[in-house]
Amino acid sequence: MTLPRARKTPSDDKRRQIIRISCVCGVLLLLYSFWGGSSDGIPKSSHKRNHISARAAFQRAKSKLHVGHNKGNGNEQQHRIAIVIPYVASGDDQSTKALPPYFDAFCAAARGSASLVDFLIFHNGIPDHLLPPNDETSSGFSMPSNVKLINLADVEGGMAELFLRVSDEKKQLEMERSTLIRIIERHISLYPYVLVEFKAAMGHIFADYLQSYSHWGYSDLDILFGDMPRWITPDELTNYDIVTYGYGDQDRLYLRGQFTIHKNTPKINQLWRGCDFLSDIDGRFSRAAKGEKKLEFESAEGCYSAVVLKQTDIRIKYAVKALTDEATTKDGTQSKALSHGVYISFGKNKDRSVIYTAGKDARDGEKLLHLDPNWFETSDFYSGPANVPLQQEYGERVPIKTARMMGSDHAVRCMFWAPKQYQPDLCAKDVAPTDTVFLIDGVLYKQAFRNAVFPAGIVSLPFFHFQEWKRYYRSTQLSSIYDYKLTDGFAMFKEGMVPLLPAPSAKSRFGKKVIGKLTKKWKKTFRKDGKQLPSSQFCLLSSKRNNPPAAAECNRIASWLDESQVNILSGADRWDKIDIAEHVTLTMTLQIRPEQVANAKILQALLDVAESNIKIWSDQYPSVLLIYVAGSSKDVVDQVSRKFSSSASYPKPHLDRCLVGAIFSSSPDNVSRKALMNMASAAAPTRFVITGMELERGLLISKEASQFATRSAIAHQDFTGDVFILPQFAVKETGYDDVNPNIDERHGAFPPVSVLELVQDPANHYITDVTT
Repeated sequence: MTLPRARKTPSDDKRRQIIRISCVCGVLLLLYSFWGGSSDGIPKSSHKRNHISARAAFQRAKSKLHVGHNKGNGNEQQHRIAIVIPYVASGDDQSTKALPPYFDAFCAAARGSASLVDFLIFHNGIPDHLLPPNDETSSGFSMPSNVKLINLADVEGGMAELFLRVSDEKKQLEMERSTLIRIIERHISLYPYVLVEFKAAMGHIFADYLQSYSHWGYSDLDILFGDMPRWITPDELTNYDIVTYGYGDQDRLYLRGQFTIHKNTPKINQLWRGCDFLSDIDGRFSRAAKGEKKLEFESAEGCYSAVVLKQTDIRIKYAVKALTDEATTKDGTQSKALSHGVYISFGKNKDRSVIYTAGKDARDGEKLLHLDPNWFETSDFYSGPANVPLQQEYGERVPIKTARMMGSDHAVRCMFWAPKQYQPDLCAKDVAPTDTVFLIDGVLYKQAFRNAVFPAGIVSLPFFHFQEWKRYYRSTQLSSIYDYKLTDGFAMFKEGMVPLLPAPSAKSRFGKKVIGKLTKKWKKTFRKDGKQLPSSQFCLLSSKRNNPPAAAECNRIASWLDESQVNILSGADRWDKIDIAEHVTLTMTLQIRPEQVANAKILQALLDVAESNIKIWSDQYPSVLLIYVAGSSKDVVDQVSRKFSSSASYPKPHLDRCLVGAIFSSSPDNVSRKALMNMASAAAPTRFVITGMELERGLLISKEASQFATRSAIAHQDFTGDVFILPQFAVKETGYDDVNPNIDERHGAFPPVSVLELVQDPANHYITDVTT
């Protein structure tokens, strides 16, 4: 079939911007500030529990790693690949330094390559509550065994110390070693993108962690890896020293930063030394600090790619095996990934990760919608003999030349992100998007290839790079990956992920598998093990980013499992009695502003409204209440806690089926009401949920609502779907007194809710005063 031949890289404008940013004068000022010996650097993590400490990872590297059971092509028995990804979260506030919001998608996809590939993610200390669970038996999203987070915070000098290994052959550094470490540490903290400069040397930098691997490679987190064991051929692992996968722009002879693997041998691991920006890193920073030369961004895709092309005793393969989210493909057609999304299926045994999207035909999008997500289980070609590659070269290998070989040493530009001195070596002539390029003992060749023909005209390749989408992606906009075992896979779009529901014949205990919820009873011990609460992170407060204009940067992150932010006031002790299939959860949020906190009457009225809703709904059915208090104080914390806490001496039966969480903030800033509602809805234990009850609007649900909601749930329980609109049946403004007698009758006497006067805010209704 025809491969979508997308452009390789981020847009040229983006590349130019990256280069400009990394050259700003502020970097020079930064270097001068460290010249005086300042010790300010990346804050170190204070948590004790690491997913893998640096020391533990080093010990593990000494032993042969376990080989998984995926159906591959035989590579797993004699080869194993380590993909090295250093990660530094941006931002000065350590509490917000989290893994990217799409990390759950990365992990869900990476799981399918466990039989051949490990992903070693090195970080400099991410707060414990922002790390995902690594227990695959737990509910919700968890990291697979082949994704390993390695904390370098417990290594003296951290990540910067390891990066300085590139200068280990120099007898005398041009500046004090400790000063240089602090400069590098601060540099990568302010500009995490410069980590890509070190990619070429990662086989040397992280050698201690790579001893048991036959190959190492580099990549990024904004990638969904597909069925790598099926796509990486024995020939690529045995007969080539370096293999790189691109998008169809093989006329640019650079080693792709998205996926390049190397044989783990001393010779190959030292090829980078031909790049002075690495081997002379101390001189580079020293000259910049003295003002002798501007500190400029150096892409390893430039120098390193040119260095390896000069070798006459190694073999390199430049293959076309990747999808990208670029809007326009290499041949000028519209990308189907952009219009139809990218699908990834886990297979019947949940041990595969097959990536595919619609083909180029106008009707291929419709075919994609009706395609069984596990199509590859019955595909003769895909599931046929393991030694038959999914991409094959054919015809003769034809010698090709670069621009320099043809005498064009000047004014040659085929890639804007690489320094101009390397362009003549990297720009090849007469190479088509359907050609594989080889470097064999100093001679360049091209050879045509063809991919397997898959059903419904789909395109399937080993990975998808969402370099543009990641800037818009927010994990809670569509759906988070809670538990991969409950889905057939997911579809990724620009805004997030949508789970692929099981086929209609896939029955569970309650008729259909439930997305994002475990079909088992609630455990009363959830407050101890946290396994019954979602691990997803929610962006409560964000600010607008300059680039891209429509994107936002998260300034405050919250999670149900973060005890430092979320106070569980009521643990819903009777959720073990609910019916997950037929009951409906009412999710409510209450955001209290600083001026409301300062008015005791208004604060009490808001809390009474929340309690009234709980009493109406939670007699038989579960509910979730999430409270956010801005401008909080100790007195307010005590008042809210007393209202929604139950004890043996003062029991409150209406709280037995309600999960109540509260976030108390000393900051006066309000947060996103939608994010709060998403967070509340994520904790619901049932398949069906009523959302939209933002109690600061003065909403009070009627007692009939639960009956109508239950009827709707029963009526739809056999549907293959997870989202239904149910009536909310709430009243507002002066309707409270009409409901009070019913509440008294069901729950006994309690102080009546006051009639609330509302005023029109430019955005919403807010409670501003109380009359008794």
